[in-house]
Amino acid sequence: MYVAHSLEDDMHWSAPFVLPAAWGLPVDADDIAGIIAMNGQIGVFWTNQRTQADYFAVHPDDAAPGAGWTTEVAVAGSKAADDHFNMKLAADGRLWVVMKTSRSSASDTLVGLLVRSPDGTWSPMYTVATVATVGTRGLVQLDELHRRVYVFYSPFHESIYYKTTDMDRIALQDGLGIPLITSTGVRDINNPTGTKQPVTPESGVVVLASSPGDLSYWHDTLPIFP
Repeated sequence: MYVAHSLEDDMHWSAPFVLPAAWGLPVDADDIAGIIAMNGQIGVFWTNQRTQADYFAVHPDDAAPGAGWTTEVAVAGSKAADDHFNMKLAADGRLWVVMKTSRSSASDTLVGLLVRSPDGTWSPMYTVATVATVGTRGLVQLDELHRRVYVFYSPFHESIYYKTTDMDRIALQDGLGIPLITSTGVRDINNPTGTKQPVTPESGVVVLASSPGDLSYWHDTLPIFP
C-alpha cells in the first residue's frame, strides 16, 4: 500500500512511498484503503485478508511525511477482514467504521460496526448483519444533532435496508432492519453511498444505490427533524 502527499499545491504531488506501518502489510490484490482527516492528524484504514484483520495508521500533521506513523489493529481474527468498509468522523473525535468480514457460518457477523475512541481504543465489533442475510456494502451516516448513527447495507444483494442506534449507547436492531430502497421489479439494488459530512435537518439523509442488472440508479431520503 502506497501513500503520496501534495507539495506546494494540489497540482504537484510527491512520489508514492510504501505506508510505513508497523504491521498489516502486504495485502491482497483486492484489499482496499481509505484516508480521513482528524484533529491534527490523518488516519488510514485498510483491510488485509491475508492476516484476517483490519488496520488503522495515524500520522500527526506536524511530522515529516514518512515519520511519526503509529499502527493500530481495528479488528482481527476469525476471518475478520474482507474488502468493504465506510468510515465517518464525529465531532467528538470518534471514528465510526462499518466493515465486512469473510465469515461463513449463518449466525456469524458479516457486516459489522467498529468505533475508535480519540485515544486509539477500538470497540468490539457490533453486528449489523449476519452471514444469513448475505449482507454487503455498508454505509454509515452520523446525525450528531440527535446523537444518532445510521448504518445502511444491502441484504441478499437486492435492496437497501438500514439500522440506527444512539451514538452513546450503541444497540443495533436484530433482523434485517428497516427497508429504504426496494423494488418488486428490480432485485439487485446494491452499493449504497452517501455524503461524507454529518447529516443535518437541512440536508436530511440521502442514499444513492445502483442496479447493475437494470443499469439504473436509485435514491431515497430520510428526514431529520430539528
